[in-house]
Amino acid sequence: MHDFRPSCIIVFVATLFLSSCVTYSLVPSGVVSVSTGYTVETRIAWSKSISNGSETWTLDGPGLQSAYFENAIKDGDPLVPTEKGKEFTFKHDMGAIELREFFMNSISTNDLTIVEEKTFEPAKIGTHEGYKSNIVFSFNGDGLLREGLYYLFVDDEKLFVLAYSGVNGVYFEKGADEFEAIVASLRFSS
Repeated sequence: MHDFRPSCIIVFVATLFLSSCVTYSLVPSGVVSVSTGYTVETRIAWSKSISNGSETWTLDGPGLQSAYFENAIKDGDPLVPTEKGKEFTFKHDMGAIELREFFMNSISTNDLTIVEEKTFEPAKIGTHEGYKSNIVFSFNGDGLLREGLYYLFVDDEKLFVLAYSGVNGVYFEKGADEFEAIVASLRFSS
């Protein structure tokens, strides 16, 4: 007869280790301070995690849908870190076409395949003028289509990105309208 206790202990310890890597906390409805230096208002509760100062919010789990509040991207920094020499870097004086190209090239380097670009258009983000991108994509190899809303604006020579994505069908649609309301409510903290 085989003793399964050592195997069970290894699986238990591995599960504890993996589950401790990301901690989620409640984001209550109302006005909320985001770690990236501004406030937003949400009408519903979310769960959030914070990693390297950027926040990820989710309703049903990060693999199903997530809202992302990225740290400010400084002049000369990449949106998505890649191999040195292959990074696309942000320049604070980019026009709409250059910003779109920077954004699309940056996210395409992150194991993401863009299936369709629905829009890239001017948008209001709180009191700021910026751009909204709406794309359909998949992560390489997973076979699931996702849709994403990305809002970009420049303030004090830094790029701010707010993003929402979810699996097409129920999960994208579930939080998309709420995310758009969150974007409209953005205010910088004093």
